[in-house]
Amino acid sequence: MARTLTRCVISFFLFSNVAWSQTPQKDKTEKAVAALEERWLRSQKENNPDLIAPSVADKFVATQSDGKVIGKTEMLVSAKSSKYSSAEYKM
Repeated sequence: MARTLTRCVISFFLFSNVAWSQTPQKDKTEKAVAALEERWLRSQKENNPDLIAPSVADKFVATQSDGKVIGKTEMLVSAKSSKYSSAEYKM
C-alpha cells in the first residue's frame, strides 16, 4: 500500500511538472495562431492576399463549396478577385 501511494505521489509531481513546463509553449503557439488569423482577416479587409501568401504552404489544398479542389496559386488568384464589403470574426 505504501509503495502504491509513493508511486502515485511521484507520478503526480512528474506529470504536473510536465504540464507546467508546457504552458508557456501553448501560450506562444496560441498567440502565433491568433496573429496569423488577424493577418488573414486584414488581407480580406484590404483585399491584399499578398499579406498572407508567405504564410500559406506551397502544398496548400482547399475544397471550395462547389467541390472544386484548388491549390495555393488558385486560392490567391481567387482572393485577389474577391471583394469583401466587410470582414470580421464574430464570437
